[in-house]
Amino acid sequence: ELKGGEKFYSSFGSNQKTAYVFVSEKGRRVLYVTPNLELVTGIRPEDLKTDTELMTGLIVRREARIIGRKLETWDKEEEFSSEVNYHRNGEKELRRGKITIIYCKEESGYLLILSDIMEEYEHRREMERKLLAAQKESQSKTDFLSQMSHEIRTPMNGILGMLSLLKAHLNQPAAAEEYLKKTENLSHFLLTLINDILDMSRIESGKIQLDETEVNLSDVLHDIKTIVSGQFYAKQLELYMDAIDITDEDVYCDKTRLNQVLMNLSLIHI
Repeated sequence: ELKGGEKFYSSFGSNQKTAYVFVSEKGRRVLYVTPNLELVTGIRPEDLKTDTELMTGLIVRREARIIGRKLETWDKEEEFSSEVNYHRNGEKELRRGKITIIYCKEESGYLLILSDIMEEYEHRREMERKLLAAQKESQSKTDFLSQMSHEIRTPMNGILGMLSLLKAHLNQPAAAEEYLKKTENLSHFLLTLINDILDMSRIESGKIQLDETEVNLSDVLHDIKTIVSGQFYAKQLELYMDAIDITDEDVYCDKTRLNQVLMNLSLIHI
């Protein structure tokens, strides 16, 4: 079986990452092992020649069964290749490897190429983690812009509604002044939302600063009702806000953030 085989065996390379094993087709006997087998897998070449089961024992049991089933249907026309997790020389830590099997008809045997791809595998996993993080960041931006566009439409509709009422009451100075004041409030609120979008870098880094000022809660509820009333009216709905049980109406908070929270709660079912 070894006649004329030295030239064939001498063609196998030798490095720290890849070892070669040649097994006879008849009897499945190990005929040749590159000296670096122990460096790559932790198995001594002399041990493998006397106990071929050592190779199977390296691989995680579940993966060994999967590879076994695939080999049963292997047609030998093309090389067989599979990535595996294995325990190197009894180590608890799993390592990532690759097994390639080539059927050598002229040599009447199988060439097993055993590669340590742990570095490549870790690099691939790191790239996958970065890709996942980028996808999550992109999705968070998409969600944020979607939410902001929803919130912007609300004061815009309120402004349009107030302007429509203003046009209808130009001959009533008191009413016109009230509508102008509400339009101004809506415009300031809209400007704040737009500034949030333009200042997205602060939002991403979690460096939003709250602008704490003295706020009257009844006034806040009144403003919210003014902003969203048009949308409720358009859908033939009514909005009730009860502030009777609020004992301390004057509080310190970020009025814009509070407005956003209350507005979203008001519009959650529209």
